[in-house]
Amino acid sequence: MIVKDYTLSLKKLGHEVMVLVFESDESWPYEKMVREAGIRVECVGPQPESGVFKKAVGRVFRRSRIDRKTLSFIKEFKPDVIHSHLDLITVISDIRGELKGIKQVFTCHNEPERIFGAEETKAVNNLTGEADFVIIALHEKMADEIKQLFPETNVVVLENPIDLHRFAAPKKNKNSLKKELKISDDAFVIGNVGRFVPQKNHDLLIEIFAKISEVNLKAFLLMIGENTAQSREKVTNKLDSLGLSGKYLVLQNISDMPSFYGIMDVFLLPSLFEGFPVSLLEAQAAGLKCVVSNTVSEEAFLTEKIIPVPLSSSSEIWRDAVMTNDYPAYKPARELRNYDLDNVIKKLLKIYNQ
Repeated sequence: MIVKDYTLSLKKLGHEVMVLVFESDESWPYEKMVREAGIRVECVGPQPESGVFKKAVGRVFRRSRIDRKTLSFIKEFKPDVIHSHLDLITVISDIRGELKGIKQVFTCHNEPERIFGAEETKAVNNLTGEADFVIIALHEKMADEIKQLFPETNVVVLENPIDLHRFAAPKKNKNSLKKELKISDDAFVIGNVGRFVPQKNHDLLIEIFAKISEVNLKAFLLMIGENTAQSREKVTNKLDSLGLSGKYLVLQNISDMPSFYGIMDVFLLPSLFEGFPVSLLEAQAAGLKCVVSNTVSEEAFLTEKIIPVPLSSSSEIWRDAVMTNDYPAYKPARELRNYDLDNVIKKLLKIYNQ
């Protein structure tokens, strides 16, 4: 989503943009939005091979194919800046000798100790030797951790942005969207937004919801995020086994997120770890009460409606945090407006032009 916001904003400002992805599907809402804006999207991931032998050979040569395709698109497009995210930094490191004179920017989207494995560490060390390489950290604490890992690397702080204007005026009415989703008007909707991966801790999420359902018969769990059939089935099977059938909904590929936050009563994020979760930023922009694990940095607490809970706490303690109307007495160090997309894009362009 961040890449989508960056590219659409840069396009509106008159910059030429091309997006390289490992996987592509024109039906995905964010990719569709980017393509419809006239932005070129190219897939550098290899096409799936059929047959046992071809699959085995394909795995061996997968990385070199990605490297070649990436370099081919870069040479054709001739960018002034390459901004990489997630695993793409290892590819950029592989082809760095062909990228002289191009500014290199990488955003660290999660805890540095989890992002920088052996391959990623090697990639950063390789790129640090280049003239124009910058790592973007999402907050000061993350920047300090990255500097400890890579003392010679240029590290700057840039907030994860959202378009605050969209959250100020959701497209869909709360009651009409609930009706569309077949959620009762008086339901107490607990929302969770995040990929269906171990990091997001869906097992604990379900256990907390089960405890809430014992004391609030109107409780309803809305989960939004990318999922495979296997990960979705694991979650739904556990919910069903706890007698919670008909009390939850799993959705993905939602482009109008402000409207969906609008039907939530509480946002629940019991993640095992986080960098700076955009979903939490969005939930706060939507004015929601947010109950989050204490693994989330306080740098991401931007309103007074945040309740952090120790990850080791029982599901009963989590339940009580969701149900209470009391909040910890603290004042956020930063304001939501600092994370507005328009402000962050201006800072991003300064990084590109430094």
